[in-house]
Amino acid sequence: FQAFFDRFYYQIQTGANFINYLYIYNEVFGGDYDIGLNLNNKTVIDVGSNIGLMGFWLNKNFDHVEVHCFEAAPPLAKICKHNVNSNCKTNRFHCNELAIGNEEQSLKIQYFPLMNGFSTMAGGFSTKIQNMSWPVGPLIKKLSGHRQEYLVSCVRLDKYLKEHHLEEIELLKIDVEGFEDRVLEGLGDEITRVKNMIIEVEHFRKGQKERVYKSLQNYTVKE
Repeated sequence: FQAFFDRFYYQIQTGANFINYLYIYNEVFGGDYDIGLNLNNKTVIDVGSNIGLMGFWLNKNFDHVEVHCFEAAPPLAKICKHNVNSNCKTNRFHCNELAIGNEEQSLKIQYFPLMNGFSTMAGGFSTKIQNMSWPVGPLIKKLSGHRQEYLVSCVRLDKYLKEHHLEEIELLKIDVEGFEDRVLEGLGDEITRVKNMIIEVEHFRKGQKERVYKSLQNYTVKE
């Protein structure tokens, strides 16, 4: 019920698929992002912002947060900018239509309007569907027929932190459909500025978990 109420009361934009919005809303407000941190007056980086529901969650729970959002898919970046300003009272948002990786370059992103949470720069979409059980797999395959491709700019996060004088990051959230290891590589030695992370890792990608863990050797990891 709360997802429906928020959608209409705060005029949240959902994209082409309302069910997709419900899925992401449940992921954000279902407790996955609440790891017991007090984020008041802190800095948060959201890599893979999608439609901006993490920003909306921050607005509901914390004050005076500085949030740097990154969303590579242009249609989602536009929606994100709108949604993070819904119910925004004291928080400050910097919405970047950029990809984050280990090189400064131009990359292609596959964008799926009917299931935007699956949009990816890492490929492997066919394998992902094969690992899904019936009836989810066939449904996703059908919805994936509607896709668009964009050429997007990719930057390293270490350079961004230095350019924006971000000395301490209380929380870094990464949800980038297979690009997690490259986001972490792009932090370089500046990873020490980050105190806490929430990272979604797709386990069907061979070696991805190990590559991510390698970058987190100085952190306590909880699955």
